[in-house]
Amino acid sequence: MTHVKTPPPKDQKDQRSDDCKKKAELKNTQKPQAKTRSRGRKSVPVEITDGMKKCISASAKLVKDGCSKMDAAREAYDQLSGYSRSQIINVFMEGCSLSKAGASTYYQSIKQANAKAK
Repeated sequence: MTHVKTPPPKDQKDQRSDDCKKKAELKNTQKPQAKTRSRGRKSVPVEITDGMKKCISASAKLVKDGCSKMDAAREAYDQLSGYSRSQIINVFMEGCSLSKAGASTYYQSIKQANAKAK
């Protein structure tokens, strides 16, 4: 003897879909909570100065001309000695076409190399 599953009656099926729609509507009406970093810091927009704009265009030109991204990043780092870490990383991202993680890695590598050289 085989068991055959029969579909639920139409009125029960409609009732389930209405419940699903109500749940979806509730999810859409709830306010999304702001995502914060693990250390509780809030991201602050980076101030872009004229010096940074010049470095961005210069490093983009170097990369376009066939220079490696690391060499372009070194040049930008040397020119931006008085700027903050986030500003230099922003220049690396814009000028050298790096991701945020790649720009952070380049920054740290260049910083360590300069510390050893001194």
